[in-house]
Amino acid sequence: MMRFPVWFIAVFTALVWTSGGAAADPLGTSVVVRVVGTSPSWGQEGVPAWQTAAPVKQETQYRLYDLQIGRNASLQPIFLALYAFSNETPGNYTSQLPENEWIAYRDAHLVRRIELSPQGADGAETLAGLVSLFDEVIDAEDIRRLIVSYAGHGGPSVFFENAISLNEGRTLLWHLRERIGFRPLIMDFSTNCDVGYFDFMVQFNDVANFALASEHPVGGWGPDTDQVDQWIARGHDANLHQFWSRANTEAEALNASVEMRHAYWETGSESQENQSVRQSLAGYDLQRFRAFMEGFVNAGLVDDADDLTPQSDLGAHVYATSNTELVSRFEAFRSQYRNNNGAAFDWNTPSFGFRVFNRQSFVSLADTLVRGAWDGQMQVAGLGAAILPTSRAGQVGSTVTAFATMTNNSTRALQNCRPTPSNRVVAPLGFAFQTTDPATNALVGEPGVAATLQPGGSQTFMFSIELFDELAPAELDVSFRCDGNAVSGDNGYARRVGGINTFTVSSSLDPIPDIIALAATATSNGVLEIAAPGQAGAFAVGTFNLGAGDTITARPVLSDAGLPATLTICLTDATGACASPRAESIDAMILQNQSQSYAVFARTQGAIPLQAAVNRINVGFRDSTGALRGSTSVAIRTR
Repeated sequence: MMRFPVWFIAVFTALVWTSGGAAADPLGTSVVVRVVGTSPSWGQEGVPAWQTAAPVKQETQYRLYDLQIGRNASLQPIFLALYAFSNETPGNYTSQLPENEWIAYRDAHLVRRIELSPQGADGAETLAGLVSLFDEVIDAEDIRRLIVSYAGHGGPSVFFENAISLNEGRTLLWHLRERIGFRPLIMDFSTNCDVGYFDFMVQFNDVANFALASEHPVGGWGPDTDQVDQWIARGHDANLHQFWSRANTEAEALNASVEMRHAYWETGSESQENQSVRQSLAGYDLQRFRAFMEGFVNAGLVDDADDLTPQSDLGAHVYATSNTELVSRFEAFRSQYRNNNGAAFDWNTPSFGFRVFNRQSFVSLADTLVRGAWDGQMQVAGLGAAILPTSRAGQVGSTVTAFATMTNNSTRALQNCRPTPSNRVVAPLGFAFQTTDPATNALVGEPGVAATLQPGGSQTFMFSIELFDELAPAELDVSFRCDGNAVSGDNGYARRVGGINTFTVSSSLDPIPDIIALAATATSNGVLEIAAPGQAGAFAVGTFNLGAGDTITARPVLSDAGLPATLTICLTDATGACASPRAESIDAMILQNQSQSYAVFARTQGAIPLQAAVNRINVGFRDSTGALRGSTSVAIRTR
């Protein structure tokens, strides 16, 4: 007979009261912030990609800001300025504005200007100013997705033309992701040269969702009048409204951008042809970068990387394998690609939109990236985390919630600790968190405010996820992060443990079941303790359906099929006794706002050591379509 402890009922009650709220606007607003680098040697006022395109604006489609990095003759930042072009109506911009008209127009739309060190600011000062101006945009807008664009020079190891370093660029983008609630963040570097490289994407695949870039120099065929007019009339920046319509998905927006640029090349260009200037553009789904690299490593291509030279095309290596799984992963990552091969001239060599610049760096990073060594280097010793429940499901436009606990088992205080989603699930989601009172699960503090974990201490949180689009059940890798002293190892994440601090989420346009499932063991420590090898034990599982009613199949499975144990499950009544025969799985109709309880039995045939992160019993709850709509788990051991 299995009964539920008081804490178990409290968690159920709190989740029922905090779940299922509708998002204010699942579409929200697309906000574009174009960062523009200017200097006396790089067209202080006369940058066509900025000067001409900035007024082109459709209010109903997206919001547009420009953020200027003003530089001195040595290309060091000396001021930052934010301009809002969000209240303009589109006009006829088929030729460049006279400079005096442009300056007057631009200055009339100034939001704020920050003066930096007159002799030239370092990266830290510039980063602080950029964060301040971006925060002003975020505070003013209801952001569905944020597009960070850069108009200026680029390269495989350059961010904002070296106004800030690559690491400072990562810091900026991570800050933006947190501020916008982890809604989609897109890097539009399509007017930069040589960004479509492993060397660049490996730095930013976990802090942005998508990128738009070229693996070749952009432009470069002579700024004659005809070319400038064509760029203005059909250029990328002048057509932003076509891409970032509210109705477009991220994939549709990237594809529209790539196809527009291809149509421009298709018009033909005598200068392109005479100078044999290669032009290309690709959309990159950064959320699929690691899956592609895992396939690349597993195919043995890193071992054969000796033939990689600077600017080698990784796509050529992929297609040469004829490995359909690897090709599929590559095309999912480099999701759109077009070039002017055959339009202006024949290239005579294949190009697939993803290059490597530094071979030694590629070889050293590729394997460790896939094997998780990067994450391991960032793990904080003594930092632990857990989630209840470990699965939620909801209708598109709704918000689902769960509780989390972070623990500090070290002898030092850990600063700025909070839950965040990593970039390992391909989904349009919004994410927020707030601290809670562990005794009552009531919200305390302010939304988005992190906590300090004292030695031996803990902090509880509730996090919420906005479901913007349909999503098949997928594991959202919630990261538990603290920011502290990197030298002493206090800057990083809690170890990821499947079934303990991972979270499965799904959504549908139609109502679906949302099974809140929690397990309770006799010892109330999350471990099924079995007296000795060859004996049996049991634990209770309680469920509550916050979603649509359906027939739910419950099945317990071992985390490792090699563990010496057999599992069965039954429905239970109010006393905790089995109300159905034991079986490997069991079906039950669970209506909306209805509960159902179960008992799970494990009979061991050998010794099972206490390895809570590895030796577990997972209980999944699937609807009539077979989709996972709830889950919970316990550790198992024999004494």
